[in-house]
Amino acid sequence: CCCEKGYKKCLLVIFSKRQMHSYKYFYTASSEVPNFPEFVSVGMVDDFQINYYDSNTKRAEPKQDWMIKAVDDQYWERNTEKLKGHQLHHKNSTELPTCELSF
Repeated sequence: CCCEKGYKKCLLVIFSKRQMHSYKYFYTASSEVPNFPEFVSVGMVDDFQINYYDSNTKRAEPKQDWMIKAVDDQYWERNTEKLKGHQLHHKNSTELPTCELSF
């Protein structure tokens, strides 16, 4: 910023660098797997897990401290409801193939 005595205007120059980021969600639906939820959702940003939801807890949860600070409780409530909908969709519309392996 160049604001000296006598200057009425200030010039602020900001340089920014464009960066690419990845944002991915992974959904896993299963049935009759002992000790494993029927539905799991994992959100990732740049290969870091940012949230988690499963059919046992039925709650979207942050997995990074910065996610806790970046969004409010209503964000997690909305995400929980969306993921419950995804869970129901997968349960109702997908017949999961079964596979037995013998060794």
